Amino acid sequence: MGTDDQNGNALYSSEEVKQIVNPICDKYAPGYTSFEAQGHWTTPEGVVIDENTLVYVFYRTDEERVIAILDDVLKELNQSAILVEKNDVSYTFYDGLQ
Repeated sequence: MGTDDQNGNALYSSEEVKQIVNPICDKYAPGYTSFEAQGHWTTPEGVVIDENTLVYVFYRTDEERVIAILDDVLKELNQSAILVEKNDVSYTFYDGLQ
């Protein structure tokens, strides 16, 4: 989730985005991890964009709930799109006793 709005305005710091997005994630997802990254892409008009980005990885969250998160975030951050990567993964919470 980027820190710029759909008009390319850098409206938020990464910390401000977390303060907006985390409560939305808490509403729909029982577990997630977030980290900061640097987004980079070229628009259809050929403009190169670099943007501070937050990456969220959701656990035990079905696609319907992820879409609800995305809908709320698009609205709250005034973004035109959010990159979604979907993978089938296996995970466990290691407690040292296994």
